[in-house]
Amino acid sequence: MFQECQTTLRLAGPVMGAQFLQFGMVLTDNIMVGRLGPSPLAAMAMATALFSFIFIFSIGILSALSPLVSQAHGAKDDARIGPVTRQGLRICLALSVVIIFAFKASPPLLHWLKQEPQLIPVAKAYLDAVCWGIPAALGYLCLRQLTEGVLDTKPSLLIALIGLLLNIVADYALIFGNLGLPRLEVVGAGYATAIISWAMFLAMLLYILVRPTYKKFGLFRPPFKTEWRTIGEILRLGLPLGGIWVCEVGFFVTNTLLMGTIGTLELAAHQVAINAASFTFMIPLGLSIGVSIRVGHYIGEKNWSGVRRGGNAGFILAFLFMSLSAFCFLVFPAQITRIYSNDVQLLEITVQFLMIAGAFQLFDGLQVVGVGALRGLKDTRVPLLATIVSYWLMGLPFGYFIAFHTAAGPQGLWWGMVLGLSTAALLHFSRFRWLTPPHRLLKAYGNE
Repeated sequence: MFQECQTTLRLAGPVMGAQFLQFGMVLTDNIMVGRLGPSPLAAMAMATALFSFIFIFSIGILSALSPLVSQAHGAKDDARIGPVTRQGLRICLALSVVIIFAFKASPPLLHWLKQEPQLIPVAKAYLDAVCWGIPAALGYLCLRQLTEGVLDTKPSLLIALIGLLLNIVADYALIFGNLGLPRLEVVGAGYATAIISWAMFLAMLLYILVRPTYKKFGLFRPPFKTEWRTIGEILRLGLPLGGIWVCEVGFFVTNTLLMGTIGTLELAAHQVAINAASFTFMIPLGLSIGVSIRVGHYIGEKNWSGVRRGGNAGFILAFLFMSLSAFCFLVFPAQITRIYSNDVQLLEITVQFLMIAGAFQLFDGLQVVGVGALRGLKDTRVPLLATIVSYWLMGLPFGYFIAFHTAAGPQGLWWGMVLGLSTAALLHFSRFRWLTPPHRLLKAYGNE
């Protein structure tokens, strides 16, 4: 098991780094737009909230490519990888049209959601700028699924690093009007995102074209016809995965909205604690991707003992890291809060949230690795049901009740998140254990 953990870390390490760097791009946008003042930052926050819901669903759909590629690679079925990737790129184009249309039609939705009217034109202009990069952003995700699926995870780390550095320069130039470019403020951040999306896509495409390893897959070899059967297979896996991500993001967004009804100070404290938790979440998220690839590869090799071993290694690593993270949240909550603010009242409330986040961390890490392990098995429908039950039928009602109908107050919403995440972790782990005895794996995948 120690060797399996080492192998998983070598595979997932670059993926974790890439996740941190992409998180850094979002952080850079927020820091630089924040210098323009509260209103521009609020407008961009409104736009990115809408953007994230739609985009996260697309990420879920495209994440179905990774287990398909990794299983084909494990089975040494190179001829299968090219068609899967080509049909994935077709899905990217279709999703791009849907997303761009949704962004163009966003103002009525934002008005219906009772957002500040004066911010809506700025948010719309930001989304219009981002639209130029949507096909490239999705295309990059598709090609990244290919490289990671064949156990080649280093390019995503290098390209994410290049993307972050370029994003800093582009934000500096376009938001504030430096380097001889016009001052575009919030819209500049949108154009910077679009430019970086194309840069990352073209960099990944160039890497694949010049790397001899990828020539045998026939990625750009005719025929280029639409293969509906392959598209159907991707969507059967991807639509539930998109649903899982939307359910999870929606769960946290809803808790944020509920916290906002309690008070401004509580909402600010909630945002600080969630941001800190989101930072540490990048590690198990990267592990989840690595475990998915590892499990899928073992399935392709028909190495049934390796399947369970690969999943268990991910659970162990997630538990160890998130235990360390939980320890930091429990022992140094005040120090973590002061990174964001020195306000005494904010500090007091945030410390209470971070103490609860100690438990939050453990379960959050285990549940996302569970989703990854099940994705490697191409099992997505049952995890979607488990996610709905855990977050929307248990965590959210429980948190709402104790926050608004007991003396727990705002801490109740956090205990609801702990319940939702712990339930999801238990259900995903149990599902993985139930599916992975050798006799069940042989029956399910032996003839593939």
